Amino acid sequence: MARNDKVHRGPFARSIVKKASEFALFVEGELADMLFNTEDFMSRSIIFTREKDYLYRVRGMILENSYSYIPIQIDKDYYFVSDFEVSKVWMKLSKADKYSKKLGGIIKSGHLKLIPAKFVNTNDDLEEIVRKMESSQLTPILVKDEDGDLMA
Repeated sequence: MARNDKVHRGPFARSIVKKASEFALFVEGELADMLFNTEDFMSRSIIFTREKDYLYRVRGMILENSYSYIPIQIDKDYYFVSDFEVSKVWMKLSKADKYSKKLGGIIKSGHLKLIPAKFVNTNDDLEEIVRKMESSQLTPILVKDEDGDLMA
């Protein structure tokens, strides 16, 4: 008996994906019981922008990493630059300015709104993190270690 493989591949693939999704949700649920503090949730690699970075580079970092916010350190303070703010500035600039303007100049001119960063420590409990996230309107939160060094 002949069988049309193309007809059977789609339903089989969907069935496998459904089962894999259910398994992943089960594993996630079981692992969630082991998460107690900030360190259990944080990502360890931070991508920063700097005042000397060109706007096109900042926009590229945001797009290639699917970020809504990217941190920047100005003097000793930390802020977030949002993809929305970068897009607003990007759309107003000429093609030449998009590739020649540095972030610091745009910030100093007042055309780019910065959001002050909030912090948690690696050993903060989850309830503390949730409170800070809610008060920060769900913008990212930077993580410091016991020595006050930025970790994530």
